[in-house]
Amino acid sequence: MNKPINDSINSSENENTPRVFSKQETADIAEAAVKFASDSGSIKVSISSWWGAGQRWSRNKTSMSSDQRDVMVKIESKKNGGWGEAQTNQIDLDSLKGVIGIAEYYATESADNRALDRMMEKAFWNSPGSNVWSDKTFDPNIMKFVSAIEKVTKMASDDSLLSAGYVGTTGNTAFVYARDEWGRVSTDWGEVTEATCSMTVRHPKGLGSGWAARTSFDISKISIDDIANKAYDKCKASLDPVRIEPGRYTAILEPQAVGELLIGLLWSLKRIFPEQGHKGSPILGGYNQEVNRHYSKLGWKIVDERINLYHDPEDPFVGTHKSDMVGKVNLITNGILTTIFNSYTHEVNEMSELNPSTFRTSFRMDGTDTSTEEMIRGTRKGILITKLAQSHLIDPQSLLFTGVTRDGLWLIENGKISKAVRNFRWIESPMFIFNNIDQIGIEEPISSYWWARGKLIPDFQNSLNNRVVPTMKVRDFNFSSTIDAI
Repeated sequence: MNKPINDSINSSENENTPRVFSKQETADIAEAAVKFASDSGSIKVSISSWWGAGQRWSRNKTSMSSDQRDVMVKIESKKNGGWGEAQTNQIDLDSLKGVIGIAEYYATESADNRALDRMMEKAFWNSPGSNVWSDKTFDPNIMKFVSAIEKVTKMASDDSLLSAGYVGTTGNTAFVYARDEWGRVSTDWGEVTEATCSMTVRHPKGLGSGWAARTSFDISKISIDDIANKAYDKCKASLDPVRIEPGRYTAILEPQAVGELLIGLLWSLKRIFPEQGHKGSPILGGYNQEVNRHYSKLGWKIVDERINLYHDPEDPFVGTHKSDMVGKVNLITNGILTTIFNSYTHEVNEMSELNPSTFRTSFRMDGTDTSTEEMIRGTRKGILITKLAQSHLIDPQSLLFTGVTRDGLWLIENGKISKAVRNFRWIESPMFIFNNIDQIGIEEPISSYWWARGKLIPDFQNSLNNRVVPTMKVRDFNFSSTIDAI
């Protein structure tokens, strides 16, 4: 960076560079940037700062220890119907002036391209932002993880097994300044922390594998020892798997596997995709030619009536009591679809009132007190699945996905786990699975995809990835073929 804006915002070359900027510091950057903007049109300045630290190890040896930080300034300009965007990671005055100029140039050049739906601004409103923060997670002393990692690697090494994993924390702050073409100003502020621990224990000859992980905004809610023991135990139990025939089996899906299917279902609740010309999903019931729009199944029963899925920022496992994000959103209640995610562009074009039900990446599905052991005892023949991986959509209209099982798969016979089995490729739709449930078990927090640097883009509704999901016992899960990978 060049000369900083003021003494409270330091250069990256300075050893005193803050790990993240405060609300006042980011507001100062925004104020300095908008002075270079023209008076016509609208301008939006997003400033985000990110810090991350972590330890990674493989084959029982530490392979990486990091302490990283970054900043992003994103400018969006709208002039005479045109739209332009530019960004930089420099916060000196010359860079801010330059990036404003680039965004306004693009806006001017695209002024005739009025068909772009993205040019429609969101309705003018003050977003509550988010405040999901843990000082324990923001503790910079990454060395505190070393003793736990050493314990994991020694446990695996003593048993001639290999361990690999990652423990990391991040902190992210973001400030958004928006001025519309009438001169009205709104601001957003958010701060988020997140921690993750993911661990795999494997046999050196590929004869077995175990995995466990957890994500939370609060590192104190993650027990590295518990994760290590779970991964180790699963590896030992999965050794020497046998190959069995593919087909449809009763399946007991551990929470991580259920969470993978839920993400596929959640993406189908985004109404922006079908209404911009995509074929849509089973969530959309059909096409109304009179209004030139797909109609939805909002208010219809779409899954088993025992399913309740919601986002609640007050949930101590999903959010925190400090959160002031948009309130609780019920997605599915007693199997009935109660919310379809809107986009800002859709709200302005099609709705008379603002409905801030934008896409959420954190959620909870209610469970029961039925244990996994009880499900196993009631199963004559079935498969116990640790997790589903590498899933991708192959048919959007039926929500048909394919993927593979990973890191622990066992055959259940006559109410007992009889043997470890080789992994399968699966082909299945969440709509089929969530309408074919025998039992719902105990819910527990799971591991989520860790956005890390992706959080540099301020998106307060998507700031959290904490998910709580139950175990499920389902009928006729489709395993299409066996695979050799563990």
